[in-house]
Amino acid sequence: MKIIACTGDSHTWGQGAEGVKAYYSAWEPPGVAGEHRMLPLELPTYAELLRAHLRDATGSAAYNLDPTQLSDGLPFEGSLVRLQFRYTPKPCIAQVYIDGAAVWEGELQSSSFSNPYNLIALPCTPGLHTLTVSGTVPYGAEVYAGSHAVVNCGVGSCPVGKYLADYFDRYVTVLRPAVVLMQGHTINDWLTGEGPVRYGELLAEYAARVREIGAQPVFLSVEPILGDRMRGGYDFEDYITESLRVMRALDVPIADAHAGLAAVPGNYEDNWHPGPVGHRIYADLAWEIIKTLL
Repeated sequence: MKIIACTGDSHTWGQGAEGVKAYYSAWEPPGVAGEHRMLPLELPTYAELLRAHLRDATGSAAYNLDPTQLSDGLPFEGSLVRLQFRYTPKPCIAQVYIDGAAVWEGELQSSSFSNPYNLIALPCTPGLHTLTVSGTVPYGAEVYAGSHAVVNCGVGSCPVGKYLADYFDRYVTVLRPAVVLMQGHTINDWLTGEGPVRYGELLAEYAARVREIGAQPVFLSVEPILGDRMRGGYDFEDYITESLRVMRALDVPIADAHAGLAAVPGNYEDNWHPGPVGHRIYADLAWEIIKTLL
């Protein structure tokens, strides 16, 4: 299976896509900045819209399993499973089995509960299998089948440096992707106030990390923002300019959604997040490049 890993911040996670706000507004406990909880695959985030392009081109599929049914074992067809568990204040060991063989075990006790969810990826041979989980009920379960997959690895409120330090290996390297669609995290790096030069250095490290794991980087620039563009003495547009300069210097293909969305007024959920039209443009521009790499 060739995997396209979509990295980035809340834009990648799905904020602003149709139906997403209504979905997470009903959560208990409520959603938080940098939310880790997976969204259902059917919500039309740009990752799902990109997945639809891939499905049309290759016949590949992705679907959710009902996590409440996994204690008895559920059949599935595919070659990649992602599971999410919620940490607990008390000792709790979760065990995962595929076709009766143990493939993962983890202690879920934690003293940190600001965003208490983990995410694991479990590749398996293509075909029919049975997935069983004991010890607890997972929060979510995803299955990927076919020759290709688009996997959402986005984490909200996350600048590039934090993503590389805390998430890249756990969310991306483990997938052994063929392509990494690097959404720019630009708003969150602008919010750090560290400046566009430092942002460019981190993006160069980002692209290098992607290439080190044998994947092709593709850069997805971020939409223009509304409202005040100045933060810490820096203009948001300076970060965009630096991101494009660095990617061109490193010969990374660019899906320039910043330019694409600049021509589409009224596509915003709020000053910083794309609406449904923005998610469609993100997906369509990314697909124009990714389809040449399959």
